[in-house]
Amino acid sequence: MTFRSLSDVISCLKEWENIRNNSAEVVNYLNLGNAFSYSLKSTSSDLHAYPGVCNGNQFYMFLIPADQDINQNDEDLFNAITICQVTHVLGDPHSIPEPEALNRINAWSKNYSQWANNQISKAAVSNGIFQVFNMPSTYMKPNHEYVTFFALKTSPKATTGFDADLVTNDPAGTASYYDTVTPMPPFTAMPSSSFYLLELATV
Repeated sequence: MTFRSLSDVISCLKEWENIRNNSAEVVNYLNLGNAFSYSLKSTSSDLHAYPGVCNGNQFYMFLIPADQDINQNDEDLFNAITICQVTHVLGDPHSIPEPEALNRINAWSKNYSQWANNQISKAAVSNGIFQVFNMPSTYMKPNHEYVTFFALKTSPKATTGFDADLVTNDPAGTASYYDTVTPMPPFTAMPSSSFYLLELATV
């Protein structure tokens, strides 16, 4: 899909909101890929990473600096968003230097379908499927390519046994970053009012 304006992005976010309680549809989109790649113009603030789907067969992650995820001019808001299509990234497992990071990526590959079904069927206690991730970006360099993988982190407190996670890899280096992101809901780490694009997607 070609994104020409903020409304194109919001329509994809709204579609994710429309299906996030339907496990069959969510899994169909999760089947489309396990990772997304990007480079950022600025890394001065945390990132908000929003899932969005469109056209029945396209899954995206929309990244925006937290300090730009605010009520502002539509064009400025659109220009602050980095659009990433989710695809299958096979990669060389040895390129993931941290064993725990690799374990979490593999846990996603093996369990995402059952995990998503459980998250949605137990939404009253699990908070359902993610609406947004908060991602620190202080370790990232501007204009440098990164690949972020969907992952699952073992959590005894989680109703489904896992929490959603993201593992970011630097393909040019030997670093993987995990234990840094927060999936939401629940909005305990920060209020939902901190996520302006989510407000636009849920009106």
